[in-house]
Amino acid sequence: MSEVLGVIIQFLPVILILFIANLAERLREQEQPYMPLAVLAYVSLGLLYGVLALLGLGALFVPAGLQAQPDLQEQLNTIVPVQSWAWLSWGILIPSLAGLLLLLKPVRRWLAGFSTLDAGNPVHAVSVSMTMFIPIYLAFTLGIGLNNLATQIATQVEETGRQPVTVGLLWVQTALFVLIALVGVGWLTRR
Repeated sequence: MSEVLGVIIQFLPVILILFIANLAERLREQEQPYMPLAVLAYVSLGLLYGVLALLGLGALFVPAGLQAQPDLQEQLNTIVPVQSWAWLSWGILIPSLAGLLLLLKPVRRWLAGFSTLDAGNPVHAVSVSMTMFIPIYLAFTLGIGLNNLATQIATQVEETGRQPVTVGLLWVQTALFVLIALVGVGWLTRR
């Protein structure tokens, strides 16, 4: 049950930001003041990227700290073994900053010059910015290391006797992806 709650908590900010952006777009289509809602969506997403960028920046300095304290490195490796601090730190920091840049209207105007992006559409703004979550997730996976993740899962199965991923958890995750898609295209707000 706690795994299901964890997955819901992970997806909830994305769903809420898309919902707010769609509300702003509905007001924009009706030629009503929409900027407060659009700014709320942009600031919320910007805060997520800001936290991720700070984590990435902090991860840059971890290897130096671990060299100074080898006993701390052993303790950290038992909790979260990291295969590549460079992948983890730069792979989170750079896409986070890119996600912030994609929220800026001049950058969206530039992208609109060679795509079908509407630079003034709040849904387009948050959606194009959210594409940076993919390289962040990839960098996190590569930074920790697939072998380390597999070892952690095997250890968890041995210790608890339970599979870490259940069919129910996969269904919840799939349903949340569908909900993101539906909210993203304006379900409950513009459709």
